[in-house]
Amino acid sequence: MGRRKRQKVQKRYVRKLPTVFNCPHCGETSIKIEIDKNKNIAHLRCGHCGIEFVDDKVTDLTEPVDVYAHFIDAYHNGEIEIE
Repeated sequence: MGRRKRQKVQKRYVRKLPTVFNCPHCGETSIKIEIDKNKNIAHLRCGHCGIEFVDDKVTDLTEPVDVYAHFIDAYHNGEIEIE
């Protein structure tokens, strides 16, 4: 008589959200985002070209990816001044 075969347990790999992003102005992967949830403000800055963006639409559920999406929209609409 045979035994039942045990099924292998498959590990699920959870993808993590990125913390460093690509800059649309200089093309480098050097954008860092700092979120201050007490003041409901997020600061975005490129370490290579120095472009800055402040987002005041931050809630408790806001992630850095959301702030980056607001930045990309503002950049392509021409709302950000480039020095």
